Amino acid sequence: MQKGSPQSSGLSVLLQLEKMARRADTVSSLLFLAVNETIKLIPYRQAFVWSLSKNRIEAVSGSPAFEKNTPYIRWALKLSRILNKQGKAEPYVVSRDDIPEKLLSGWDEWLPENLLWIPLSNVGKSKSGAMVLARNEEWTDSDITLVSFLAETYGHAWDALENQRKDGFSWRFKAVGRSWGVLLLMLGLLAGSVFIKVPLTALGQAEVAALDPAVIRSPLDGVIDEVLVDPNADVFKDQLLVKLDKQNFESQLLQAEKSRDVEKVKLLKATQTAFGSMEFSGQIDILRATIKEREVEVAYIKDLMKRADIKAPFEGVAIFEDKTELVGRPVKTGERILSIARKGQSKLIVWLSTQDAISLEPGSKIRMFLNVDPENPVEATLIRAAFIPSPRPEGFMAYRVEAEFDDKQNVPRVGLRGVAKIYGQEVSFAYYLLRRPYSAIRQWGGF
Repeated sequence: MQKGSPQSSGLSVLLQLEKMARRADTVSSLLFLAVNETIKLIPYRQAFVWSLSKNRIEAVSGSPAFEKNTPYIRWALKLSRILNKQGKAEPYVVSRDDIPEKLLSGWDEWLPENLLWIPLSNVGKSKSGAMVLARNEEWTDSDITLVSFLAETYGHAWDALENQRKDGFSWRFKAVGRSWGVLLLMLGLLAGSVFIKVPLTALGQAEVAALDPAVIRSPLDGVIDEVLVDPNADVFKDQLLVKLDKQNFESQLLQAEKSRDVEKVKLLKATQTAFGSMEFSGQIDILRATIKEREVEVAYIKDLMKRADIKAPFEGVAIFEDKTELVGRPVKTGERILSIARKGQSKLIVWLSTQDAISLEPGSKIRMFLNVDPENPVEATLIRAAFIPSPRPEGFMAYRVEAEFDDKQNVPRVGLRGVAKIYGQEVSFAYYLLRRPYSAIRQWGGF
């Protein structure tokens, strides 16, 4: 095997992932690693992990925190149950014949056409769960071989972490059983927690958005011919951003200029013969008016061509998704094309699920953990929170919360995403611990 060959590169990545899996200290960190880092070994577009013991989706690629009641997650859970009943111990490519017809529409809507089912189990022990990888390209034998080695590592690490947690719980229960004093102490701490005040917190998906951006709209009807800037690129004042197609205007301008020149020739002829003919003398004023009309038409078309070149109104950052989606798109007058945000002027937007909603007031503190730099949270202060939830693309209802960053000199770049922790009013520690169980009991009991 030559140094630098694809085989040696794949082996190096495999060893690195196995090392990272062994160093994972919790099941959640291990499964987050599995769905987000396995792409270094084999390419895929989406991934999720299903737990057999808990019968739920534990991790989803590209999302450190996700809503477990969205249509996609519920569909993925149904799919995992069906595939697990196949009873296969080795990774295999899922065909459309392997799942019921009622789940096929969800496959077409949420996942690419090629799925790979990967059981995760420790050697000689029961299965902990499974991972599903999805992509547009077909799975090869080499892909399945590589992921088989990695699946054994993930399964071994998962089983070890589960046993470690069970051993810890067993030790605690035995200790309580041996000492009633510990039990009484715990009850005392629970009673005392009523008098301990802690801030009520909630987590939500967060993104950095532009503060009062300038919306760049189409000045006229046309087709976008060229986008001259990249998404999130810096732009300066009067920089050319977008060009609309000018072919129609160019043909109109050529026709108008020819028509004007014809009228000028007629005027010249009438002027030269006006001394000997009263007929041509009477046409001079008409021809001059016609020429002026043609010149106004030419000037108007040139103005439209100038307006077809859309420029930046001020220095800032261009905000849009993808230039390839803009090029060739027909637009109407006033239709939005992109936005320009001023540098250093951004705000934090948090989408707080209705299930996690807490009472919020302006001035509440928010801490954002960026996906690109989770170890250095960014502080912000709540400005406003919506009273009515709105639907999200992920399939759940959420309240829109807006906040301003505390450090105005080091504001995160527009477009960055992460998770935000919102601090609400202070409540007793007992209420903080029992709020979710109490809410679940109320929903289940209907009171």
